Amino acid sequence: MAARGTGAAGGKLPTIGFLGANASVWSPWTAAFVERMRKLGWIEGRTIAIEYRWDEGRPERSAEIVAEFVRLKVDSFLSIPKSLRVGTEKPVISEDWFFARS
Repeated sequence: MAARGTGAAGGKLPTIGFLGANASVWSPWTAAFVERMRKLGWIEGRTIAIEYRWDEGRPERSAEIVAEFVRLKVDSFLSIPKSLRVGTEKPVISEDWFFARS
């Protein structure tokens, strides 16, 4: 099995940093995200790496986590604003969230 962030051939995979509030609460969101990425041809562990981080309900931790993503040199990161989660039971993942690598 390839190490996290490396493909089967040993090359570095494009990496997304995923910032959420709480792993258990975000479970439906992460599952929908991974499924949508798969439908777009991005398979976690094969064609893309995803680094998950949780602020555990402490928004002040978000800046620390973003700084960690910078140190890890992730290609992009995402966090779903709280306003997009309110009032919905199903997450909506759109291609607009994904940015081309520079």
